[in-house]
Amino acid sequence: MTAERQRLDDERQSITHHFMIRSPDGERDFYLTVGMYADGRLGEIFIKAGKEGSFSSAALDALACAISIGVQHGIPVGQFTTKLRHIKCEPAGLVTGAPEELAGGHKFFAQSPIDYIAAYLDWRWPSGVLRGRADAACGGEVGR
Repeated sequence: MTAERQRLDDERQSITHHFMIRSPDGERDFYLTVGMYADGRLGEIFIKAGKEGSFSSAALDALACAISIGVQHGIPVGQFTTKLRHIKCEPAGLVTGAPEELAGGHKFFAQSPIDYIAAYLDWRWPSGVLRGRADAACGGEVGR
């Protein structure tokens, strides 16, 4: 049985989130861009790390591609974020640019860029739909 891929419109809304992780080795910049379907559902992600051409940059790019293809085939984003939370690798440290609500009013400590990205996606798209968007399926506001 093959799942059908739901492609995004050629023109779509997106959110780009810039964050930095401060580790003992210094600060690293990251950019997470999330493309959405017209109803606010997460449809694709792109992750750019400050050091292009590095293994970590390539690995994050591959992860973004895998998540994008998965959600376009109907896998809930929460299936990914649950598995990716708390993955430990460098850089790890305090996150500059994290929304205060994400860490309960405290500074967010990421165990890795993957850990932070999963936490951010889970917070911003808690049910797969952008927080604060009207959810046509249940007729109410999405959020926690």
